[in-house]
Amino acid sequence: MQRFMRKSVIYGLLAAAMCAVTSAHAGVVIGGTRLVYHGGDKEASIQVMNSANGQIPYLIQSFVDDKGPKGDRPGTTGSLPFTVTPPLFRLDAGSENTIRVVRTGGNFPADRESVYWLDVKAIPANNPADKGKNVLRFSLKNRIKLFIVPKALPIPPVRQWRRSVFTGRATS
Repeated sequence: MQRFMRKSVIYGLLAAAMCAVTSAHAGVVIGGTRLVYHGGDKEASIQVMNSANGQIPYLIQSFVDDKGPKGDRPGTTGSLPFTVTPPLFRLDAGSENTIRVVRTGGNFPADRESVYWLDVKAIPANNPADKGKNVLRFSLKNRIKLFIVPKALPIPPVRQWRRSVFTGRATS
């Protein structure tokens, strides 16, 4: 009987502890894990959403670089062949915005893909409700791959369905 009571108390405490845990929610969500720029297109775009609970806006800074996955390679000195618009904007709670990557020049190999990196940095605003409290806020930078696919490469299957023509024939 004591063993049953001890287990009941332990399970009850564990259940209470699990109910007391607050869940973490993502503040800024990027609408993809990679961005593909096709050679014939004028731009490539990706959605950025603020799904934060409460009314916390974020300052979003975005840019393109070529310093590798960890940012540790020496990058191009000078301007890169892409511009990000808007490079800096406010993203209110519950809203979304589109980041556009526009080609501004540069020559890419015609026989293979090139890889750059799109960096999206989310800087949270101070919450007036936290005044006088000890609060730790993180500024997170997400890096996703930006693939440049030249026109000369075959059409990817994702876009090939648009060229398909379906015909039907009725049989009895």
